[in-house]
Amino acid sequence: MMGIGEFFKEEQSFLKGLLITILAAGLLQFLGMVWTYAWILMVGAGFLGGFLIKKAGKGFLVGFLGVIIAWLIYFLIYWIIGPIWEFADVLAGLFGLTGMGFVVVLLSLILGGLLGGLGGLNGHYIASIIFETD
Repeated sequence: MMGIGEFFKEEQSFLKGLLITILAAGLLQFLGMVWTYAWILMVGAGFLGGFLIKKAGKGFLVGFLGVIIAWLIYFLIYWIIGPIWEFADVLAGLFGLTGMGFVVVLLSLILGGLLGGLGGLNGHYIASIIFETD
């Protein structure tokens, strides 16, 4: 049986890193119910994925895709239970893009993905320092 130390020391599969990043991003996003700036924590979710993968490109990709998928699930839940498109249209109207709420959602997904991806890169670099890998 693998201990927790060996789990973090060995490079994990892309799928395992992606699933852990999605789970971490989803759980951290629930802090948005009590803290307005919970979206900043997506860097931490990406960091965890990059730390597990230990490859720069794959670490970025795991963080990027993990946060995007978690936010897509989050948006789908709000689409089912609430008027997210009307809210997105209101936000788009503030920027003079009346009726283009999908742009707000798309830009939110890209921003979240970039936060997760940069967190994944940081996770890779910290793991390479701690475990002295390339």
